Amino acid sequence: MAPLKDIDILSHIKDAEKLFLPEGKNFDQETLSFITYMDSTDVVACPGSGKTTALLAKLYILSKYMPFEGNKGICVLTHTNVAIDEIKRRMGKASSALFTYPNFFGTIQSFVDRFLSIPAYVGLYDNRDVTINDDVYESRFRKLVFEAANNQKEFWKNPYIINLLRQDEKKLKGVTRIKSMIQVLLGFHPIWDWGESLNIKFCNYKKNVSLNDSSKENYKNINELIDGTLATGALRYRDAFNLGKYYVSRYPQVVEAICSRFKYLFMDEMQDTDHTQIDLINRVFNDSVVKQRIGDPNQAIYDSQVTEEDAWVPSENKIIISNSKRMSQQIANVIHNVCIKPEANLEGVDRGTDNLLSPVMILYDNNSQLNVLTKYCELIKEREILWKDELAITGKTPEYYAVGWTHDNDEVTSKGLNKTSIQSYYPDYHRPVRSGNPIYDSLKNYLVKPTGSHTQLSPTDIYNSLISLFLRVLSEADKNNPTNSRRYTKKSLLEYLKVNEMFYTDFKVNMANWVKQICKHACDNETCTHRSDVYPTCVFDQISQYLKQSWLPHFEIDEHKVDMFIDNPIEHIEVTSSERNVFSSQGVEVKLGTVHSVKGQTHTATLFLECFRNDFNGKQLLDYMTGDKTYNDKDGKNKKCALKIAYVAMSRPTHFLCAAFHKGRVPCTTHKSLRDLGWSLVTI
Repeated sequence: MAPLKDIDILSHIKDAEKLFLPEGKNFDQETLSFITYMDSTDVVACPGSGKTTALLAKLYILSKYMPFEGNKGICVLTHTNVAIDEIKRRMGKASSALFTYPNFFGTIQSFVDRFLSIPAYVGLYDNRDVTINDDVYESRFRKLVFEAANNQKEFWKNPYIINLLRQDEKKLKGVTRIKSMIQVLLGFHPIWDWGESLNIKFCNYKKNVSLNDSSKENYKNINELIDGTLATGALRYRDAFNLGKYYVSRYPQVVEAICSRFKYLFMDEMQDTDHTQIDLINRVFNDSVVKQRIGDPNQAIYDSQVTEEDAWVPSENKIIISNSKRMSQQIANVIHNVCIKPEANLEGVDRGTDNLLSPVMILYDNNSQLNVLTKYCELIKEREILWKDELAITGKTPEYYAVGWTHDNDEVTSKGLNKTSIQSYYPDYHRPVRSGNPIYDSLKNYLVKPTGSHTQLSPTDIYNSLISLFLRVLSEADKNNPTNSRRYTKKSLLEYLKVNEMFYTDFKVNMANWVKQICKHACDNETCTHRSDVYPTCVFDQISQYLKQSWLPHFEIDEHKVDMFIDNPIEHIEVTSSERNVFSSQGVEVKLGTVHSVKGQTHTATLFLECFRNDFNGKQLLDYMTGDKTYNDKDGKNKKCALKIAYVAMSRPTHFLCAAFHKGRVPCTTHKSLRDLGWSLVTI
């Protein structure tokens, strides 16, 4: 390991410490070993190690030497924009050098889209109006499938597709069977392969089948659907990576161009990177680029990563940061046993030896499970004096969480067993809705307030939802903006409507009336009844009439193209306000969520709730938690996944860790071992 000679990192360390660390704090030796190392390596950092702060400090120091020789820059790839926002917040104007050419900061997806998949798509389809979004692709794909089914009734009798259905799905009839067949068809992804010419095969990874022979009827049918959807400008995220692989294979000069632009590649949160992403990045960045990959393999908890073979295997010359600036030493001692691959003894923060800081295992039975959260609040109340003053000095407020693997009982498939999920401990818990702007296949969904949403929607929210409705109609009818032949956006639609002043004025008047009615749940029709969680049904009737009598004729759209969209029943939507998934007792508020939802967060106290996923967590974890067993590859995927889930959950808190297990899965013979390792046991 030899640091790069032309960059004097150490001379800038003090400035970086003042900028990124609390007053009087310094980077420890492990962190400095990463900041000062300038060759290719992997960095394995434990939870709370401050690796993101260390990366920020490194980037800050490197910015002092930009541009590099040959006008090269830095490429930083992450899975979220948190690190990017943090650089801007901490460095202010001084960060500007990092966000200008030739540097690139963004997610792996945005990098692949910009440099590989979109150029590849434009070359294949001569269409620059590209949307990379699974929901958009699925919506357009479904439309093509139904059109094919209407034109060719034998389509749904295709024995190849039927053979790919599960046995229970083969017994379905009518629409439910069609939906199952559509899911099978959506499972096929195109693989573009460049040899002497372009070859395309279709792989269904879930069913482990592929279609390679372009002369066969099944290949032609599926190619027609997939190619037809792609031609509209809709790409799935996975298809984008497949296109990226094709692009670097077809045009190897692209790799040369990218590597001549970047001197350094930093990849943060490597444990969240899957095989497909790593493979493509390895193809793009050759050995002329210094590559540093940072993460913790023990925290890879997404389904695509929890396989028998880890996607990211750190190199032998890795740098290890085992000193946590988050968790207490008491917590570090107990979670070491659920670590899949402990690189070194995990070191925590010395918060004293008070017994009240020892991790607590709550043991419940079937009759007391609903009392677990109450007991957790009681334990917090007894201990909060230990951290209240410390948090007050730093201006922080305590954060208390309870997390589990599964949302609700619909998510687990145990047979003959009592299902256990977060909802089992708190019946009012509901899974949150996905963020972003949903795309619905039913007009009614744009007028329906999702169940569980207690937040009063503003007129702006309602207006934007209605605009989305009209954009969806135009998209459903394949009606593009005539000025650029691209899909309408909110901005371009309103600009286009203004051309016809009379039509635009009428549209605005209608929009104002609909927004008002939805806001106030009021209309002129005295017989119109509304439920508190559903928008006025009269608005649906008014918009349906407006579409058929005004909107569709104005855009020269045949009514039959949107009949299904107008007439489709409401799709169930579930949304949860932050207030709903909060349990309160004794003045203590506990937020509930899945382990996945809190990954990367820091809590004051965390309760890990036993759930059922493949098996009960207690059965999966107990031998490791007692120290009787350490993980090896023969233990299999399910236990590996359970250990990683537990490790992520239990490494969130700074001060107090709790875990709740059914006492029937924690026999008395294990209690002494658990206590010897640092657990306090409480039975309720």
